[in-house]
Amino acid sequence: MKNFKTQLLLLLSLFIVSLAISCKKEADLGGDIAYVAVYNAIPAATGLTFYIDSKPVNGNTTLVFGGNTGYSGVYQGTYSSQTVIAGSSASLAPVSVSFEGKISRSLFLTGTPTAVDYFWITDDITQVNAEKPKVRFLNMSSDAGTLILEVQLLGTKTTFSDRAYQQFTGYTELTAGTEYTINLIDKATNASVATTIRATFVKGKLYTIWAKGLKGATVDGQQLALQVSLQN
Repeated sequence: MKNFKTQLLLLLSLFIVSLAISCKKEADLGGDIAYVAVYNAIPAATGLTFYIDSKPVNGNTTLVFGGNTGYSGVYQGTYSSQTVIAGSSASLAPVSVSFEGKISRSLFLTGTPTAVDYFWITDDITQVNAEKPKVRFLNMSSDAGTLILEVQLLGTKTTFSDRAYQQFTGYTELTAGTEYTINLIDKATNASVATTIRATFVKGKLYTIWAKGLKGATVDGQQLALQVSLQN
């Protein structure tokens, strides 16, 4: 019995020491948390996974063209990152990336499935209005030229400033709970260049409406189109 008590006390002591070391290691990772959301802007049928160190930001769900993750937290610091095609272990576009605590960013995967590039946006998610949805426009079509976003509600049109490739607007407040008609306009011709879509927005939420795909694409699902993505 005495030996059993001695062994038990020893095990408890080791557990406490182990717990303290574990907590210290987590604290050493760096206090403040940064946040990142990942979007697949590559017009292809290939699904992708984006890794920070060895952890997939999109979890077990393949990130398809036009898809995005929610924000994931990561300790501030510098990490290795890479993109991997679904079903493959080959690393694409490995790069070192640094995160600053309390800063939220959106990462758009661009290029092609075998030549991935990265486009980062710093997000100000403090702009949330509890009573209104807010929307910004982003042009992620590399061959469509300068584009304009128009959203219309009951005959009232809101026009977002024209944006070239990889340019985006600030946020505009819209009305919650009512369906908008949304059009993408070519600045040069003033013609609609994508299928009209409709969307209803929720108060307290931030949205990115972005132009995706290619104007010159002939494959269904890869042509120029509009995508509405919820950020928060």
